[in-house]
Amino acid sequence: MWSDYVVWFFVEKRLSFPLVKDALAQLWKIKGSYSISTDRELYYFKFNLEEERKQVLDADPVFIAGRLFVVRQWTREVEAQKNKITSLLIWVKLMDLPKELWTDEGLGYIASLIGSIPALTKITEFS
Repeated sequence: MWSDYVVWFFVEKRLSFPLVKDALAQLWKIKGSYSISTDRELYYFKFNLEEERKQVLDADPVFIAGRLFVVRQWTREVEAQKNKITSLLIWVKLMDLPKELWTDEGLGYIASLIGSIPALTKITEFS
C-alpha cells in the first residue's frame, strides 16, 4: 500500500499544512486527484495518475517560503530515518561560466572544488 506514496519533508523547520498544500497546488498544476496526509515530520502524497507521481518525483527541488522541501519515493528506510539527513543532493547554478569549462573535464574540475556531479540536468546538457 505505502509503496505508491511519495514522501516530502523539510530540511529545516516544517511549515503549516495549509501553506504547503496551497503552494504545491499552484506549483504542480496536477490534472488528476491526489491526497495528502501528514504526521509530525513527513508529508505523504498519493497520486491518482502514475504519470503525475513520476513527474513530481523527477521535478527540480521545491522551495516553499525559502525552505527546501525534499521529495522521496516512500520506502521503509525513508520512514525510519525521518529527517535524519546525512547527505543531500543539491543543484548548483553556475553563472557566467567560461565556455571552455563546458566540457566533462571542465565540469569535473569545478566539481572537484565543490563536491561531485552525479548527473547533469537537461538545462545543463543543452545550454
